[in-house]
Amino acid sequence: MTPDFPMQNLAESLSRLESDLGLHEGFCMKLQHEGDWSFVIQLHALIECAVAEQVTRVFQRKELADIFSRIELSNTRTGKLAFVKALNLLPTAHVQFIRNLSELRNELAHKVQNVNVCLIKYFQKKTENHKPKDLREFANKWAFAIRIPGEQYPEEPLSRFSVTVNFNESLPEGMTFDRACCLLNWPKSSIWFTALTVLDAISLCNHYGPQMWSFLMECDDRKDCEDWVHELFARAKVGDPDLPEQMARKFEHLIPGVRVARDSDGQPILESLAAAMNERRKQILKEL
Repeated sequence: MTPDFPMQNLAESLSRLESDLGLHEGFCMKLQHEGDWSFVIQLHALIECAVAEQVTRVFQRKELADIFSRIELSNTRTGKLAFVKALNLLPTAHVQFIRNLSELRNELAHKVQNVNVCLIKYFQKKTENHKPKDLREFANKWAFAIRIPGEQYPEEPLSRFSVTVNFNESLPEGMTFDRACCLLNWPKSSIWFTALTVLDAISLCNHYGPQMWSFLMECDDRKDCEDWVHELFARAKVGDPDLPEQMARKFEHLIPGVRVARDSDGQPILESLAAAMNERRKQILKEL
């Protein structure tokens, strides 16, 4: 499996998240080496804590952390994911992935015999009666971070990085190597890579504001927004030093859900302010 995104960038993003959650560095990466049952249980616990941290940060009220940590995760009406959906903090496919993982975790956790689960056998049995179309949709929900050369994926942008899988060995007659084949033969790796995508998105949201995800994945002219912020900071140095903060507050007031992140000195972070600028531009276009 070959990552299409610098692993150093991903490692930095995950390291920030691990620090926020009080985990030792490298926890996310080491999960892939756990047994199947332990992998699912620990991964679900990690994502549940990450989502609680994400929602707490959006409200900027640390005293709510314990309350959010106790709310059930996967219910999209009353759980943590209800907040994620309402505030548009993650793409729809990320929310669906978390719900699927919760269902799998609950199924495995409620019977002690499941400690010996084999995910390969589990997913193969789960899909044994699936038609090709249903199997593709099933794989897309679990393994959207996996890409196969030659396959087309028309869905919304779902990750800053992806993992390209090349398979050069011969396959049995009638079998096609695609995302579904990858999931059924390497379910733990496929789910792990996809979970890293979700955790990366949460980390970005936590440190740059909830608007950062759509800015990175959907904005075609990010440089224009970043250049505008560079100019704003340049004007602040020779004129009004409070100008970046004034603009940050203006964006937060005008645009529902936008939160501009500040650095340790209380100054707006350039990338976060650029993402807010992009949201303001989209808002203006909708009003025209």
